[in-house]
Amino acid sequence: TANLAVFNRKTTIGDATLDSDDYISTWVVSDLTGGQGIDNANAAADVNRFWFGTVDTRWRNQLALPPLVAESAPSGATGSCLPLGDVPSATGAPATFYGACGATPYGWNAGSSAWYAAATALGATPATPGVRYKGTGSYAYLFVALGAYGIAKLRETAPGTLSVTNVAASSSVPGATLISQHDTRLFAIDSAGVTWVTGDGTSWAKILRPEADASNNDLPLTFDLSETPKRLVSYLNRQGDPTLCLVTDRALWMLSEDANTWVRTNIVSNHPDFGIDAEVWRPGEDIWMAQGPDLLRLTNAFVEVPFSGLARDDGLPPGFRGRVVALAGEAGNLWCATEPSPSATATATEATFMEDVGLDLDDPIVLADDDTRSVVAAWQGTGWHVLWAAANSAFVPTRMLVSVLGRAAHKVWWGGTDGIMRSLPLKFDFMPPKQAREIGVDAFAETASLETGWFDAGMLPFKKVAARVDVDMEHATATETVTVSYKADTDDDWTALGTVAAVGVTSLPFNVATDTDGNAFGKGVSFRRVRFRLDFSRGATVTTSPICKSVNLLYLKVPQNTKSFLFTVPLPPRKWQGKSPQEIIDHLESLVDSDELLKFVHRRRVWRVRVAGLNGTEATGRNEAGAQNVSLIGIPANIRNEGNA
Repeated sequence: TANLAVFNRKTTIGDATLDSDDYISTWVVSDLTGGQGIDNANAAADVNRFWFGTVDTRWRNQLALPPLVAESAPSGATGSCLPLGDVPSATGAPATFYGACGATPYGWNAGSSAWYAAATALGATPATPGVRYKGTGSYAYLFVALGAYGIAKLRETAPGTLSVTNVAASSSVPGATLISQHDTRLFAIDSAGVTWVTGDGTSWAKILRPEADASNNDLPLTFDLSETPKRLVSYLNRQGDPTLCLVTDRALWMLSEDANTWVRTNIVSNHPDFGIDAEVWRPGEDIWMAQGPDLLRLTNAFVEVPFSGLARDDGLPPGFRGRVVALAGEAGNLWCATEPSPSATATATEATFMEDVGLDLDDPIVLADDDTRSVVAAWQGTGWHVLWAAANSAFVPTRMLVSVLGRAAHKVWWGGTDGIMRSLPLKFDFMPPKQAREIGVDAFAETASLETGWFDAGMLPFKKVAARVDVDMEHATATETVTVSYKADTDDDWTALGTVAAVGVTSLPFNVATDTDGNAFGKGVSFRRVRFRLDFSRGATVTTSPICKSVNLLYLKVPQNTKSFLFTVPLPPRKWQGKSPQEIIDHLESLVDSDELLKFVHRRRVWRVRVAGLNGTEATGRNEAGAQNVSLIGIPANIRNEGNA
């Protein structure tokens, strides 16, 4: 026999322009703009996806630390914090961002990065952010819905001085639970479901139904509160006309101003967490509605796209499961925040079940929350990218809001039940992290990590050998580093491969040992599937970050044990087992042309073979004696008990 083993042909998965090896197959990780959510990767289809992480993956060829999230608690504040919005000034000065903790408004001093409390409290604790509106009135205000209490109108009379006008609900003022601007008017839904409208921010009127009651009294347009109103937004109807929309806990409704009625669309959900928030991202495009851990996306062609949120594909790791409770949109990204799933308690009531597990009737079954944590993620048009994760399960977000107070204060804000306001700076110039790091204009988080999906090169059952990982860095120093770790097959723990702290390509070999000459030698690691963890970190300077261009896994595909066999079939002058020499030759020639594999047993091992060649000698005349040389090429059969005799 002869051993025909050779290395399989090299393949490149990912950006081939970043592969510099002529012989070894390469998996190139450089473009992860497709976002998170792939645990078990399809080598061909998921080259720009990953499993989970907080590394900023929104740009090609420049993985970096995410933006630095600022946390600040107003002094003396109690209760949950809620972003209210940008409060306009009566003097022409720039607007100021305000939040609320309980019923107390707090202004944000961007210069000193500190909060200051307003002298006047709101009439009640708000549940939703405010809406800036002027209409035909004399001044612009931030209108805040205060539920059954009424409405608050906020504006600054001088920098740092907030004027709060609490307007109690009455027959001429709504006890607003929701407020939204649509065209040039401001609309509200009150706690009784009545729909209100104003054109100047002062004079409110109920929208009236076309018909009157039996006594010919006007009937206000009242929404049926069998569904709970959650969000008022301005969007498009099927004809593409701007329309006021109401998202409830069950469906999407649209206001028909021709008929003065709310019309229920066919966008209906039976999910218990539907409609907690909704946002129109990039006006004229799509409306996104929270639906548990996911988002329901409705296009401007009125096409429903389910599984458009963090639950798409493989979703989130168990430690980050939860539901979407807040959305906010800006030019570059749609932002969402999740509320961590609480621990769940159920009561066993089935006697047969109790007998099986030894429970009494009222023993609780407690499902641990696994310390689930809230995340904030951005959708940039091609994928979801988690850029912040809470430190523990105690944090629960309230609402999100984008502040547009100029370049220095352009942020996405979100409040929390812990009394802390958090903000993440937005890129008004859309500058990617590489350029931002070069000129020192962005602040980066101190650490971040990323886990790839499981990679099997599209051939999971076959063994491969990982030779090394090449990390190509655009920016790296002794304090701006990337540490690479891996898991192979059934590993429970991560194995550190090395830390990269230099610009250019750094090679990290697998399974390094010292040979007999005292030199280090990478022996490689066998795997059927492998995944990597990248840990990014920086030093004390917030404007620095490692910038990684690519991470390449170089591996060999282990070929199957292929052998060839050569043996001689004698042709006796007479018949052998009932076959003449010519019949034996005819049979052997038919095997050469066969399209099927043949079973061949050699030393009690079973092989699948094909007849690769046939040649031999024959006697002359009428003597049919001779011999035929048969060449076989085969692979192990790998079938249990086959050929055992």
